[in-house]
Amino acid sequence: MKKIIIILIGILIAAGCCKDDDSNSSKIDCERLSISIIDKEYTYAKNVIDPICQELPAKPTEDDYYGHGINLEKLIDKLNSNCEDLDFELIVYPGCKLPKAYVAVKTKSETGSFSLEVTGKYMKLITK
Repeated sequence: MKKIIIILIGILIAAGCCKDDDSNSSKIDCERLSISIIDKEYTYAKNVIDPICQELPAKPTEDDYYGHGINLEKLIDKLNSNCEDLDFELIVYPGCKLPKAYVAVKTKSETGSFSLEVTGKYMKLITK
């Protein structure tokens, strides 16, 4: 009986020590992200931003044909909360005219931007 209790306690301790997958996705190398955007070498930015966008399916409304207005706010909030030294800001989201959005990022000394495009139900970073 004692062996069973010890095994159960061990399992509970091991399960409690496991990290959520969400905690791993929130670890962003902010300096690398800003360099990726400012230098227009979007590989790292795409690897950070696209997975976040994949968690944000479109929710079209009468005023937002593509359904990503709220999703852009969530994306920008997540980036700003993870990268306190950077300032992400939505520049343009036409909502009903074009399936694109433009976001700016500012550091203390530089500014860059990136574009997002609606593809199906989700947005993705455009690397062109």
